[in-house]
Amino acid sequence: YYHAMLGIIQAPNGQPVTIHRTFLDSSGRKASVESPKKLMEYPKDRKLLGGAIRLMKPGKVLGVAEGIETSLAAIEGMGIPAWSTVNATMLEHFIPPDEVELVIVFADKDRPTEQHPRGHGQEAASALVKKMWSMGKKAIAITPKGEIPDGEKSLDWLDILNRDGVKGFPSLDAVRRAAYAQAFGVAA
Repeated sequence: YYHAMLGIIQAPNGQPVTIHRTFLDSSGRKASVESPKKLMEYPKDRKLLGGAIRLMKPGKVLGVAEGIETSLAAIEGMGIPAWSTVNATMLEHFIPPDEVELVIVFADKDRPTEQHPRGHGQEAASALVKKMWSMGKKAIAITPKGEIPDGEKSLDWLDILNRDGVKGFPSLDAVRRAAYAQAFGVAA
């Protein structure tokens, strides 16, 4: 038996799909087990892709990140609502609520692989941004600054919060200006 962090993955329409479990040790860190993160089975008539773990009520601006911990770091670092998509594949297929006007994608900086030459997290974030613009929503991906530490597979926004505190995050105004510049091809 282990402690666990639980998150309900909800479809874009809000319908519960399944539960995501992260097994924890007694100090609150991921348990040292073969698969500390697991999804429960879910009914075949429900769709996982497009959904997210809704950590708080969305606003006109919504952050999305792969992991729950990274989403919580985004909430603390930028003071905006954020949701977890669980992984890069689900990030790429995320569908926000209608009221969201700007999606800020807190991309994981992953090491390149043969399958994902730019890093899976960055590729998924880029695909989601393109999808959001095609849906008529503003979107921008932000990737942590710095090198991936030796022996680690990635650098994410929780790493930034732990390393630099909230000063490691851009301001919401700076992100809005960058999204505007991206949309209109002008300098931020």
